[in-house]
Amino acid sequence: MLYERAEHLQLRKAGEEMLVHDLANEKIHVLNQTAGDLLEHCSRRTPEELASFLRARYEVNGQDIDRDVREILERFVENGLVNEVPIS
Repeated sequence: MLYERAEHLQLRKAGEEMLVHDLANEKIHVLNQTAGDLLEHCSRRTPEELASFLRARYEVNGQDIDRDVREILERFVENGLVNEVPIS
Protein backbone atom coordinates (compact mmCIF):
# COMPACT_ATOMS: atom_id res chain seq x y z
CA MET A 1 0.00 0.00 0.00
CA LEU A 2 1.16 3.52 -0.83
CA TYR A 3 0.24 6.60 1.17
CA GLU A 4 -0.53 9.97 -0.37
CA ARG A 5 -1.33 13.22 1.40
CA ALA A 6 -4.92 14.39 0.84
CA GLU A 7 -5.28 17.29 -1.60
CA HIS A 8 -7.57 19.33 0.65
CA LEU A 9 -4.87 20.18 3.20
CA GLN A 10 -2.91 23.35 3.81
CA LEU A 11 0.32 22.86 5.74
CA ARG A 12 2.18 25.54 7.67
CA LYS A 13 5.11 25.23 10.03
CA ALA A 14 4.85 27.03 13.35
CA GLY A 15 8.08 26.64 15.25
CA GLU A 16 8.64 22.92 15.69
CA GLU A 17 5.01 22.06 14.99
CA MET A 18 3.05 21.61 11.80
CA LEU A 19 -0.39 23.20 11.49
CA VAL A 20 -2.64 21.28 9.13
CA HIS A 21 -5.83 22.96 7.93
CA ASP A 22 -8.24 20.38 6.59
CA LEU A 23 -10.29 22.48 4.16
CA ALA A 24 -12.81 19.71 3.49
CA ASN A 25 -13.74 19.25 7.14
CA GLU A 26 -12.84 22.70 8.48
CA LYS A 27 -10.54 21.20 11.10
CA ILE A 28 -7.10 22.21 12.30
CA HIS A 29 -4.62 19.53 13.30
CA VAL A 30 -1.42 20.31 15.21
CA LEU A 31 1.37 17.81 14.61
CA ASN A 32 4.73 17.49 16.28
CA GLN A 33 7.82 17.86 14.10
CA THR A 34 8.21 14.16 13.35
CA ALA A 35 4.56 13.64 12.36
CA GLY A 36 4.70 16.85 10.31
CA ASP A 37 7.77 15.62 8.44
CA LEU A 38 6.04 12.32 7.81
CA LEU A 39 2.89 14.00 6.46
CA GLU A 40 4.93 16.29 4.19
CA HIS A 41 6.60 13.25 2.62
CA CYS A 42 3.45 11.19 2.05
CA SER A 43 3.62 11.36 -1.72
CA ARG A 44 2.76 7.88 -2.96
CA ARG A 45 5.30 6.23 -0.69
CA THR A 46 5.32 2.95 1.21
CA PRO A 47 5.58 2.76 4.99
CA GLU A 48 9.08 1.34 4.54
CA GLU A 49 10.15 4.32 2.43
CA LEU A 50 8.73 6.73 4.98
CA ALA A 51 10.46 4.92 7.86
CA SER A 52 13.73 5.05 5.94
CA PHE A 53 13.28 8.79 5.42
CA LEU A 54 12.75 9.34 9.15
CA ARG A 55 15.78 7.19 10.05
CA ALA A 56 17.97 9.34 7.81
CA ARG A 57 16.38 12.63 8.89
CA TYR A 58 16.76 11.98 12.60
CA GLU A 59 19.80 9.67 12.42
CA VAL A 60 18.17 6.88 14.39
CA ASN A 61 17.85 3.13 13.95
CA GLY A 62 15.56 0.44 15.21
CA GLN A 63 12.37 -1.36 14.43
CA ASP A 64 10.34 0.96 16.64
CA ILE A 65 10.30 3.43 13.77
CA ASP A 66 8.59 0.92 11.47
CA ARG A 67 5.85 0.33 14.05
CA ASP A 68 5.51 4.05 14.84
CA VAL A 69 5.22 4.99 11.16
CA ARG A 70 2.46 2.43 10.61
CA GLU A 71 0.56 3.68 13.67
CA ILE A 72 0.86 7.31 12.58
CA LEU A 73 -0.25 6.44 9.04
CA GLU A 74 -3.32 4.67 10.47
CA ARG A 75 -4.21 7.82 12.41
CA PHE A 76 -3.64 9.98 9.35
CA VAL A 77 -6.01 7.76 7.33
CA GLU A 78 -8.64 7.81 10.12
CA ASN A 79 -8.48 11.62 10.17
CA GLY A 80 -8.58 12.00 6.38
CA LEU A 81 -5.06 13.44 6.15
CA VAL A 82 -3.71 10.75 3.83
CA ASN A 83 -5.21 8.31 1.37
CA GLU A 84 -4.23 4.70 0.87
CA VAL A 85 -3.34 3.98 -2.74
CA PRO A 86 -3.01 0.38 -3.96
CA ILE A 87 0.29 -0.51 -5.56
CA SER A 88 -0.32 -1.22 -9.23
